[in-house]
Amino acid sequence: METLRNRNVTVWRAGSATCFFSIVAFMAICGMETAAFGQTTYTWTDADWQTAGAQLWSDASNWNPNGVPGQICTSCSVSVPNVSITGQTTFPIQDVSLTLQNLTIGNQQKVAIQSGNSLTLTGNTLHGYVQMVYGGGLGLTAININGGLTFTGTNSLEGIAMENNSQINGNGTLTNNGTISYGSVAGSPAGLIGANEALTLINNGLISSGGSASDLNLCVNLNWQNAGTLQATSGGTLNITCVGKITQSSSGQISASGSTVVLEGSGVGHLTISGGTLTSPNGGHLDGCDVISTA
Repeated sequence: METLRNRNVTVWRAGSATCFFSIVAFMAICGMETAAFGQTTYTWTDADWQTAGAQLWSDASNWNPNGVPGQICTSCSVSVPNVSITGQTTFPIQDVSLTLQNLTIGNQQKVAIQSGNSLTLTGNTLHGYVQMVYGGGLGLTAININGGLTFTGTNSLEGIAMENNSQINGNGTLTNNGTISYGSVAGSPAGLIGANEALTLINNGLISSGGSASDLNLCVNLNWQNAGTLQATSGGTLNITCVGKITQSSSGQISASGSTVVLEGSGVGHLTISGGTLTSPNGGHLDGCDVISTA
């Protein structure tokens, strides 16, 4: 039997008979993703809103088309439009770990990632309010950025709201045009952005650690840029660390407003802050060592 192959069709020749088998057709029939047919977008409908506790992401009936995006597909996108039902919880509760391309959330909506789950994004868009919920000992809550993604926070609520034991990591580039806030519920564990110096951050918005006992760590690589504000406020602490460099534009500032910002390299090298402004209003403190600051 002779087998001939190309991208889409496998041909078997047995004797005088010739058989054709379409790989694309097989993938479509089996529900597999095919780039040739375009990317699927799943839309949140909250179809069973009348059932208490039924707003789970993992409930396939809450989506159009029916299915669990991020599990049935990993290169699909998700839209969470405003769902207005008086007196009802209508936002999706992410109770499973997911991989998606893009996530767009309506300006009066949110997605709540339950403690112990992760949201991995490989595309270029994250828009709206994401709450990273702290659930005690249930484990790490994470957003992983593995593409060149832009976060926009025109949401009237809170942007990305980090709580204890929440992290934003990945090996991609995050451009923040909104607000990323860290607020402690019970003091520890601390929050983290940029584990192992793998994530590149371009900040045009606000990244803030606020509230008593709030402790947010930024692990900087050599390519971080800041044209917005990195701040500690209202008794929070912002730890800017690792062997990296933050290049600030003229509008970029690092601020300890009535709080503490710790600038600290690691045991193997320095942290460099280039340009911009370092400020400590309202009795704040800029602490640390192993820092090189250049104009």
